[in-house]
Amino acid sequence: MEYERFFAELAPRVETAGALERELDRKLAHRFNAFDYLRDDELGLSRIIADLLNPEAKHGQGTLFLQTLLSLDGLKNIRHWPKPDKSRPIPVTREQQTHDARRIDISVEIPGADGKRYCLALENKPYAGDQENQVKDYLKYLKQKYLERFLLIYLSPTGEGPSEWSLPTTELGEWEGRFAIMPYYGDPEEQEDQFKAFRIPHSLADWLGECQKNCEVDRLRWFLRDFETFCQRTFGGQCMTTSTEREATAEFVLSNPSNLKTALAVCESWPNVKNRVCEKFLNRLRSRIETAVKENEKLKGFADMRVKHDYGSKAWESGVYLYGECWTRYTEGERFDGRTAITLQNASQGPKNWGIGVCSPLSCKKMTSKDEERRRRLNKGLAALGCGEITPDWPCWMRLDKGKANFDLNEHVMNLHQENENKENQGDEITRYFVDKFTEIAEKAIPIINEIEGGKA
Repeated sequence: MEYERFFAELAPRVETAGALERELDRKLAHRFNAFDYLRDDELGLSRIIADLLNPEAKHGQGTLFLQTLLSLDGLKNIRHWPKPDKSRPIPVTREQQTHDARRIDISVEIPGADGKRYCLALENKPYAGDQENQVKDYLKYLKQKYLERFLLIYLSPTGEGPSEWSLPTTELGEWEGRFAIMPYYGDPEEQEDQFKAFRIPHSLADWLGECQKNCEVDRLRWFLRDFETFCQRTFGGQCMTTSTEREATAEFVLSNPSNLKTALAVCESWPNVKNRVCEKFLNRLRSRIETAVKENEKLKGFADMRVKHDYGSKAWESGVYLYGECWTRYTEGERFDGRTAITLQNASQGPKNWGIGVCSPLSCKKMTSKDEERRRRLNKGLAALGCGEITPDWPCWMRLDKGKANFDLNEHVMNLHQENENKENQGDEITRYFVDKFTEIAEKAIPIINEIEGGKA
């Protein structure tokens, strides 16, 4: 068959390319990336970005990187920025405190020839969600301090906008020209939603690429390239194959016209393959969680627990959730049979990012006064768990290890598939991670929920 011939001939070529890549690693550290060893959480990434923008930082390039950012389409068109001049101080501040004790991740004050100061602020959101009114409060603070002479960039993985909880869409219009969204990686112009007009047509990775072109110092170019690769790998999902393997594959596909049709069919089928692997994994995970909860000694007295799962390829569509049949239903709740649930769910980035916590069947903004009172008691009871943030839907919510919780990474899909096919339940590191996290939350939260919502009004 055509497909069998295609893969039979391609496989040894990819294997040979992989061997060549390993030889390049040995002699040239071809795939070495500093970001495999650096702190790459929100604070770590903010520090790197702030230092690159700081003319006084140790990179020694003065205003080069800042000027490169301000020169990108979408930024230079939003407002007329004064030209950064190192002869006049350009303060770069991390964690700038606002009047209400919030902290803006990065702010750059640029003095103008008119004696006024202009502010470029960045709110860095590579993994975490927003707090209530967070972006709205930042914009109000910046407007009070700088009038119209500011721009707040919301830096998100692939161009996602802030949540309704953070900046209501009904108020977006009043921040035109003072608020923009920039992805770490990807083409923001492909997204069609209420934030389309606010997206900058360049990503952070694009900026890093331009910085490499403008910088003449090899050590810095290597670092900037590593940072760009990190953005592509972490937020673009391209980390399974090496450049040598991709080139060998391209040459093979182009060597025979019939290969093109087969390669296109394989390429177009990959999203379906990935979804089927992820859905099968969630079903397996549901079964393992159900068993773990039933066998847990601390939960022996809670016999009416139900564990279910859903799968979808978009944000908030996939998850495994547990609820007690005796738990009181909320008046208008639809999810989780109308009950509070312990939930493992993908976040705003879809299968790229997962979190776990206790979720309500509807937003507290839509609850009756009676349901609101029960929700307040639940929030208070769960606060001691230390599970992170509270949102209108989540009495407690925390994000999981991005190294294990990004189902969009092609390499990760391969790992999920291997665990799906593992009948002995050995070497299933990802499954055990999720089961352990879910059980850890369940042990603490089920007694609290049962006390407050266990059939009582």
